[in-house]
Amino acid sequence: MRKKTVRRIGLSAIAVLILAGGVCSNSFAEGKEIPVKMTVPATAIDVVMTETITMSAGEGDVNMTISPLEIQNKSKVGIVTLSEVSIDTKDSGWEVVADTSDFAKMQADSKKFSVVAGGTHDFSTGSYTKGVEVEPEGTNSLAFTGKTGLVTSAVAGQQVASFVCTLAYK
Repeated sequence: MRKKTVRRIGLSAIAVLILAGGVCSNSFAEGKEIPVKMTVPATAIDVVMTETITMSAGEGDVNMTISPLEIQNKSKVGIVTLSEVSIDTKDSGWEVVADTSDFAKMQADSKKFSVVAGGTHDFSTGSYTKGVEVEPEGTNSLAFTGKTGLVTSAVAGQQVASFVCTLAYK
């Protein structure tokens, strides 16, 4: 008896599929609208960025070596854009000045420095807004250069600024 029940259910399911297919193809042939419902789960944005940017200058040298800001888009879809970077020095006592300043002639321990992003943007003029795009599962970076005035004693591990980054997702 079980075999007959299974066979009848199987035949009924095939009959329903055939009828449903006939209705769908008939509706398309007549130009009728059929509502379609789609379910797409939310996409998690997974981004990893540099937490600390180091700046260093050699003894008697005003030119600094600055580590890049790296962005890794670990998401499988969607482009992440570093849309703005600004520098905040309000709590450090340091000041961002123009990269064209004569740092060699500045008073020692003046607590002034410059940062240039991407080879062209001087942060003394405001935020960097040219954007850095990162493809899905990709990595990109923003390079920096800079200068600082001379100091009478070594500065090590001191936070002189906060880089404030704004990300966009598309």
